[in-house]
Amino acid sequence: MVEDQYRGQAGRCVTCNGPIEIPDWSPSSGQEIVFRSRRLIWVVASLVAIVFATVVVVVTVRYGGAALAQLQASGERVGSMRNLETITLALNAYAADHGRYPPAFTSDAGGKALHSWRVLLLPYLGQEQLYNEFRLDLPWDSSENRFAAQGNCPDVYRHPNATMMGLSDVSSYYVITGANTLFPGASSLSPSDVLDNAAQTMLVVEATPSVPSGLWTQPIDLDFALLKGDLSSGGGYEPGGWSDGGAAIACVDGRAHFLNDSTPPLVVRSLVTPRGNEQLPDDTLD
Repeated sequence: MVEDQYRGQAGRCVTCNGPIEIPDWSPSSGQEIVFRSRRLIWVVASLVAIVFATVVVVVTVRYGGAALAQLQASGERVGSMRNLETITLALNAYAADHGRYPPAFTSDAGGKALHSWRVLLLPYLGQEQLYNEFRLDLPWDSSENRFAAQGNCPDVYRHPNATMMGLSDVSSYYVITGANTLFPGASSLSPSDVLDNAAQTMLVVEATPSVPSGLWTQPIDLDFALLKGDLSSGGGYEPGGWSDGGAAIACVDGRAHFLNDSTPPLVVRSLVTPRGNEQLPDDTLD
């Protein structure tokens, strides 16, 4: 691609001192060579791009759809489990400071539920400023508290799919309340009250409750009395509803697990009770 005046000449490269020989061509043929070379490069590059695009389309259609969906689902499970572990760490830190876990809900003098445990846990999630915006003496759905909660749900309370599903202000994680649980109502137990294996005692779970939920601050959770332990039912009164094949949970020991929906209901219920004395195999959550 040198100018015609240099055709047929030879010399040394000023950089590496290697020999350089310029072919001898006629002016017209040299231009044609350059044109053809450039055209050939363009054609080859275009063909490579077309072939690559075709392969991507074929692989995506034939294999990639399922593979990409499976990869995405796996990432969402892992993300939800990391959220659960963070929440569990905060719950255990609260218990270390207060001698017991936060109550499932705070209540007024008349016993009316005011706020979820999720509000009480905010200082342990690095959300002190948000916590200070709430009026704890007023119910969660008061105008002041709705204003504080709207659009401010901590990321750790949201399943990775929540925003895409338009549920960015609704909690994806719940405790299980009622008799024989860690959260029997307006009071709660402490980690030292757990007589069963702490690694096999649920503390918090992902769920999509059938009870209407307006905001993440609403004091609603899963009722043990209504829980059948059927994870394949798609949520409602059971853990799950976010991922196909089961539900992510976290135990008192701080570890998160993905509980397969084929887990027997009796085992699921046994994992809830902290003092049920159920003898579960060591690999129950493996």
